[in-house]
Amino acid sequence: MKKKRVTMKDVAQALGVHHTTVSLALRNHASLPPKTRELVKLKAKELGYVPDPMLSALVSYRRTTKESKAPPTIAYILDLKDEKELKKFQCRWLFFINAVERAKELGYKLEVFYYGSGNYNSRTLDRIFRTRQITGIIIAAFTHKTDLKLTWDNYSAVKIEALPTNLTFDMVENNQMQVAQLAMQKMHEKGYKRVGMFVGEHDELHTRNLFSAGYLVSQNLFAPEDRVPLKVIKGINLEHELDDIIDWLDTYKVETLITNWNELIPYIDLIKEKLGRDFLFVSLDIDHFNSEIMGIRQNHEMVGKNAVDSITTLMRTNKRGEQEHPTTHLVDSCWQEAPTLKAISF
Repeated sequence: MKKKRVTMKDVAQALGVHHTTVSLALRNHASLPPKTRELVKLKAKELGYVPDPMLSALVSYRRTTKESKAPPTIAYILDLKDEKELKKFQCRWLFFINAVERAKELGYKLEVFYYGSGNYNSRTLDRIFRTRQITGIIIAAFTHKTDLKLTWDNYSAVKIEALPTNLTFDMVENNQMQVAQLAMQKMHEKGYKRVGMFVGEHDELHTRNLFSAGYLVSQNLFAPEDRVPLKVIKGINLEHELDDIIDWLDTYKVETLITNWNELIPYIDLIKEKLGRDFLFVSLDIDHFNSEIMGIRQNHEMVGKNAVDSITTLMRTNKRGEQEHPTTHLVDSCWQEAPTLKAISF
């Protein structure tokens, strides 16, 4: 005999509440207190309630089209001052413009909110999002350990990169371990022996040490006597670090320098002059708009698009609040041997 399907009305009857309350709770609706939502969810799980996926999709579609003719908005939060500052960061600009494109493809509108630096604060954002019924948030590659405090139970949220590290949401980022491994593999194939990498302490925080992990694992490609210790610089001002970098290059006789710090390029001739010899520079994140060097072409475009894919999935399934077991989507990159991209002004 086929077992009867448990319905929302069954759950409501067991709890002594109206079935609308059950429906709202299972959709994480902000009108209900978090405790009520959790109580309903626990009872639904206990009774074996499973939503009908076809019915859920239909209800979600009807609700969306009924509530507003305008596309639903996804908040894109940046801890930068304005668009001018955003355009200074290649990766963040590419994350953004591709997230805008994917959101439009999926029927959503992406709207930027610049957090801090005299702009929005957490209380203001909460009020705006509540008033405008914005429930989807992308925390977009924060540059600082910003203390972002929203009423997270009201929102579906995804992070691009690791910051703020205290917020446990699903995350999308470039696979920097694969980036470092690919660069090391290419140098090994080309016959270089003494390959060294330097990254910033700040980069390591952003990537959860994936750069250094890929580099250290890949050192197995080289003979023990040729392995160069990783160089991690603490500051963010390259000019203050130049002498230290030159000393490291000289001490370990580095033939090939791989780094994500393209800011080093204007100083390469000066460094070679001080070293009294040549070396090869390989970028771990080549300029997408006007590349003149070989290296890794990171897939910032897909990171932005996948962030939108992830947040819209959470919104459609009404998964809100921080995740107990967040997932990370790593996007692989590719090697670019020679300049092939046309310059693009942005």
